[in-house]
Amino acid sequence: MFLHHPPFNTGIVHTDAIRLRNADALAALLKQHPRTLLVAAGHVHRAAQTVFAGISATICPAGEQAVTLDFEPRWPEAFKIEPPALHLHVWLPGEGFGSVVTHVVPIGEFPGPYSYGYAGTSPPQL
Repeated sequence: MFLHHPPFNTGIVHTDAIRLRNADALAALLKQHPRTLLVAAGHVHRAAQTVFAGISATICPAGEQAVTLDFEPRWPEAFKIEPPALHLHVWLPGEGFGSVVTHVVPIGEFPGPYSYGYAGTSPPQL
């Protein structure tokens, strides 16, 4: 299940104040439908993982500015420029309803890929 606002608290007071409003009703609904493998959300602009209604739940990392990781309500809401990333969710068919694996993928240009078979030579220097 994909949502914009996460249905759970993150500890970041400013974003928790605007989380999904009817999260209790969603939790009750999810418990009635065991086929849900993942609850994925955005909005917070910071990667986070937890369990919601007995289901793995995640927030996608920031593709641009990131909400400052600040658990103190006395500080003003702020953001930082951090390396951007995205979540790539892969559904793997299998027993029952299969499984979902979430990969964190950094956004940008990076060296590689390099073969693991260096044929007796040293790996490339980065």
